[in-house]
Amino acid sequence: MSYPRGYGLISVSHSELTRLEILQRIEDRQLSQAQAATMLGLTDRQMRRLVQRYREHGPEGLVSKKRGMRGNHRRPEAFRDHILAIVRERYADFGPTLAREKLVERHGLVVPCETLRGWMKEAGIWLPRAARRLPVQQPRARRLYFGELIQIDGSEHHWFEDRGPYCSALTYVDDATSRLQLLRFVEGESTFDYMEANKVLYLVDPSPENQRLAGKRVNVIDYPDGRIAIRYEGRDLTGSLISLLTFTKERSCRTKDSGPC
Repeated sequence: MSYPRGYGLISVSHSELTRLEILQRIEDRQLSQAQAATMLGLTDRQMRRLVQRYREHGPEGLVSKKRGMRGNHRRPEAFRDHILAIVRERYADFGPTLAREKLVERHGLVVPCETLRGWMKEAGIWLPRAARRLPVQQPRARRLYFGELIQIDGSEHHWFEDRGPYCSALTYVDDATSRLQLLRFVEGESTFDYMEANKVLYLVDPSPENQRLAGKRVNVIDYPDGRIAIRYEGRDLTGSLISLLTFTKERSCRTKDSGPC
């Protein structure tokens, strides 16, 4: 925390802030030095010195004089730079634990694992797992209109369980409405299967009844005996098939002005 004094701010720890509050109560004659020493766990002599520093220097007198100074057990900067140079050259893709083992085994350099971890983190050689996570990508907005984008994908699975062979399902889904446009089961997902799935053409007779179905969705059913049925709301439509290839048991398509579906 920071305590204002004069023209600037000083940083104090939580324990130093507690001392400050108690010393201020001493100055306000709300506590005796003996009571304050008991509360802080200090001797009478330590308490007298603390009060004297507070009276001479104010809150700054409570801040440890060792703050900001080099630690007694800190490794020399030259040693740190030498270690990091070796790690960059030979062990840049190693974690701190493995890199330390190699430094001891191959170079005879002993450095605590956590110390090496901090050095590698500060130098940008190693990042903790949380920092290595890829940023979350926001989902793409759907298209606004039906038919603007069709998503195509294939999935291998035992779709028919033990009633049929292992196969792949090719699916065509409209991005705007999530409607299934085409479903086809094939032996394996390949470029030729996708090409064949796009080459099925259906024609219905241009009768007055069928012309009223322009823009409607119809079902196309492939029966096991080879029969093909084009059905709308339970009613079979008369028509013909052009360049018909092997495809799924049931799928949907869109009619278009009495032309191909």
